[in-house]
Amino acid sequence: MQTRGQIATADIWLKGKYDQLRILVAIERMLEKYTVVNQVAHQFAPHGLTKVWVLAESHCALHTYPEHNFIAVDLYTCSGSYDPRQCLIDMATGLGYVDAQFRRNTRGRKL
Repeated sequence: MQTRGQIATADIWLKGKYDQLRILVAIERMLEKYTVVNQVAHQFAPHGLTKVWVLAESHCALHTYPEHNFIAVDLYTCSGSYDPRQCLIDMATGLGYVDAQFRRNTRGRKL
């Protein structure tokens, strides 16, 4: 049984004015490569959003911090069809960013 998956994380400090709708559209476009089976979101007061997309291939999570013009995105996939780190880089590039850190790790390896 194959237990390996790839998790990619992105810490992104956005360029320009914070625009939640633009961020959500960019992530939805990124997820077109995958099969979204469910999603749930929580809007915080006075600002901030956490949204999770459940994928047939695993999941994606978004956490926004509008007061810092910052978003954190995790993309975990068991599918080898796409590089999740590159998906995050492409999404962030489309949004425009001042600074970003992208990481990838293989999950399910025996130690």
